[in-house]
Amino acid sequence: MHLAPGRPVPDLAVEAYVRDADGPVSFHLSDVQPRWLVLAVGARLSEIADLGALENEFAAAGAALVAAAADGHDELTALMEGEPALGHVAFPVIADPAGAVPMAVRRRRAVVVADPDGIVRQATVADRPARELLRCLRALQARHDGMRLAA
Repeated sequence: MHLAPGRPVPDLAVEAYVRDADGPVSFHLSDVQPRWLVLAVGARLSEIADLGALENEFAAAGAALVAAAADGHDELTALMEGEPALGHVAFPVIADPAGAVPMAVRRRRAVVVADPDGIVRQATVADRPARELLRCLRALQARHDGMRLAA
C-alpha cells in the first residue's frame, strides 16, 4: 500500500515526539480525522520549524500537521528540545528510524495532504515552503467542498 491520490491513508501505528509529553506518544495517522492531514515525510528540521511557525494557520484551516523524521525517539527528542528554532513546534513528529512512513509513501521525502475522510488528495515531493503548502491545502479544501456541494 502506498499514499497516492484517491487512496486511503494507511492507519500506521507509530511513536511520535509531542512537546511536553512524558516519553514517546503512540500515534495513528487516523488520529487526526475528521480534520485534514498535512504529513511531511522526511522533513528536515528547518521545514519542521517553518511548518511550526504556521501551525495556528493550518489549525484555523481545519488541518492537523504531522511530520515524520528518520530519527529514533531519543535522538528526535534531543533535536526538538535542543534546537531553539523548534521551541514553538507543538504538532506530532513521528520517530521513524525503520522508515515505515516513507515506505508507505514510496518516497523518502514528500508532503501528503489527506481530506477529513482519510483519502489522499495530494502527494508531492517535499521542499515546498510552508506558506505554499497552506495555499495548496486551502485550494484542495475549496475543490473538496465544491465536489460535496455538487453531489
